Amino acid sequence: MAESSAVASVAAQRQGKFFEMVDKLYSDTKKQDAATVRGYAKDLGLDLEQFDKDIKDPAILRDVRMDAEAGKKIGVSGTPSMYLNGKKISARTPEEMSKLVTEEIAAVDKLMESGKDVKTAVRQRVLANSSSAFLDYVVDRTPLEVDLSPPKPPAPPKPTPVDTNVYNAQVFPGDPVKGPLNAAVTIVECTDFQ
Repeated sequence: MAESSAVASVAAQRQGKFFEMVDKLYSDTKKQDAATVRGYAKDLGLDLEQFDKDIKDPAILRDVRMDAEAGKKIGVSGTPSMYLNGKKISARTPEEMSKLVTEEIAAVDKLMESGKDVKTAVRQRVLANSSSAFLDYVVDRTPLEVDLSPPKPPAPPKPTPVDTNVYNAQVFPGDPVKGPLNAAVTIVECTDFQ
């Protein structure tokens, strides 16, 4: 449901309620069917007629799919993924973030002291920290070709092959057992006390 939830978030963004919709969607990630999401839109006071139009707008779907494709190109492997001027970072505490931001500001300031304007300095830092893909698809938002056809349903899981091997479980004298020693089926259980 990630794509349809992203579309719903962008549709809510058009009415100024992006973060509120995201909070609703994260409140129950297992229940994000169309009716539930529309209920969230109603709870947020969105214009439901406009919301219904927006979630069907191919421009929103194109933007969501372009963002997903751009993420693949720059190495996003999961969420959250955070980048600072193109460099993927793993900082999670405010202190770690502050330190990295301070260091990056100093690097940009140094470039500006050498005569570069802020836009040029930031672009240079992005290129120094990452591939040109980050500059192309995140900074410059270069359009990507994406397929707007409906998503294909996931392939049904392959059945797990049934193990037809027959094992002869040995019951040794002194083993704790329940039931007869000559049972047709033997279950061997390892517990914390063995």
